[in-house]
Amino acid sequence: MQQVSDAYKESMKSTLREQAYIRVSFGLFNQEAQANSTVSDGDYAYFSNADNLFVNHSYEPTYATLEENFMRVDGSMRFLSANWVYDSCLVSEKLVSEAPCTVVIQMNSGVIDFKGVTVDFGDNYPVDFDVKTDSGQTLEVRGNSNSQWITDEAFLGATTVTMTFTAMKNPKSRLRIYSILFGFGMKFDNTTIISANQSSYTSLISEALPQIDFSVQLENYNHAFNLDNPTSVINYLESGQPVKVEYGYKTPGADKIEWIPGGVFECAEWEANDTSATIKCQDTLRNLAGDYYKGKAYDRASAVTLYSMANEVLQFAGVDGYYIDDSLKNVRSYLPVPRVSCREALQIIANAACSMIEYDRNGHIKIRPLSNDVIDFTMEKSDMLSSPKTVKQEQIRDLYVSWFKYNYNSEETKSVLFTQDSITVEKDQIETFLLDDPSYLFSIRLDGYAGKAVLKESGAYYVTVRFLASGTYKLEILGRKYQWVEKKFVKHISDKGKDIEWSNPIISKESDAERLANWLASYYALPVEYEYDTRGNPELDTTDLIKQENEFRPGMTVIPYNQTLKYSQGFSGHIIARRRSNDVDNS
Repeated sequence: MQQVSDAYKESMKSTLREQAYIRVSFGLFNQEAQANSTVSDGDYAYFSNADNLFVNHSYEPTYATLEENFMRVDGSMRFLSANWVYDSCLVSEKLVSEAPCTVVIQMNSGVIDFKGVTVDFGDNYPVDFDVKTDSGQTLEVRGNSNSQWITDEAFLGATTVTMTFTAMKNPKSRLRIYSILFGFGMKFDNTTIISANQSSYTSLISEALPQIDFSVQLENYNHAFNLDNPTSVINYLESGQPVKVEYGYKTPGADKIEWIPGGVFECAEWEANDTSATIKCQDTLRNLAGDYYKGKAYDRASAVTLYSMANEVLQFAGVDGYYIDDSLKNVRSYLPVPRVSCREALQIIANAACSMIEYDRNGHIKIRPLSNDVIDFTMEKSDMLSSPKTVKQEQIRDLYVSWFKYNYNSEETKSVLFTQDSITVEKDQIETFLLDDPSYLFSIRLDGYAGKAVLKESGAYYVTVRFLASGTYKLEILGRKYQWVEKKFVKHISDKGKDIEWSNPIISKESDAERLANWLASYYALPVEYEYDTRGNPELDTTDLIKQENEFRPGMTVIPYNQTLKYSQGFSGHIIARRRSNDVDNS
């Protein structure tokens, strides 16, 4: 649950609520241009560095140089050293007052269209400069007064962008550029947002992946979002662009709106007509669909923690800002994570650790056990807009949880695991080949012979090969497949109901199967769920353990694992919650 004030809690429980607010921020940046652009050589200082100019990069320290009103004596700057040059920004060689500074940006992506440019100049910014493209567009900037200069001008058909700086805020100073972003940010609020819908789902036993969908409908009466308008901002949206959502509420007598983070998502698709535009977004976890193949088998004595496994998958997927609970360090496995998508690999690991995957409101992936702490919130009958529909799912009688071990293949001969009839390579070329089955003891043959390629790296599902000679060959990768043994642990839950089987491919010990079975049994033991409409509470998260008013079960706790929050000048919602405790008879 998000932190809110006592005044917020009290007002949200009142019969008549105050006004609700929403704001949605889009980072409208051209990802292709951002990833491929470079700065051509120019008249720059020897300590200048443009390597990280097109990413959000922190430049510390700033060098102290004898320029007008530039050097600070608060310890935040360094003097230049003949022996070491720290990371720096783009810095002109000469003072701009002595010679205009020209920065030529090569897009390196063919012809590019982008709307807007955002440039961070730091405290000593240029006041006069020109921006030109090789397609013939020119933007003259005079009297700039911002250290971060932003324009929403549309630039069409550009392959290069040339920026010429002629005057600085402090005349006797160098030009410094800390970052260049091709695009700009846009914010929408109550004045332009017609409605919004956010649906969140989290599996409490990692049976499925978490999922968050967000859509916002914007007014388009002035046709600002028409898709046929080449300069409309909606045409510069790209799949994968970040979207930040915030919900607000103004308590009685307060001067300011109390804002709650709603989430950070990625643009997925959008559409528009003459009256409205709809933009649909989703969580970033959904995009981790790339094949994870780095799983390794270990000796039983050198089994690795599930914490390490999860960390390797997240790093392989290029995920930043994630959290893995330390409890995953207490569970080990010597079995390889199977060759599946990165998100499925995380699901397998989380389930084996008796944990769940969450997508928090800052856009970060979290793997952690479900908290047993009850949140200070009660879903009262007055908070519900419909009578709760109670569903009792079928009882589980016996739960069968598989655990696995592998044995080395005792056959003396290897089998062909991978073949490619014709592959053309250069000497010292390195290629990775993926396998369908977990294997070991690899060897490489080209045209039926060994010695023309060597094994560089391998795992249970991949082989990386370095070729020793140029040519066209028939490639064969030989090895032995692991022999897998499956056993089952049985957990009796009740005398009635159905039997279910649960198979997790990295459960490698009977004790771990028993631990997983006990965890699942605690979930299946209370198969009661509630579904109802609510007045909407943007502060609630899925997986919050809350109290729910029930005339027959005082103090009953539930987990709203599936919820929808709607905005339409006010809040409303829908919840599916699972009973966590009976608190009466424990039946």
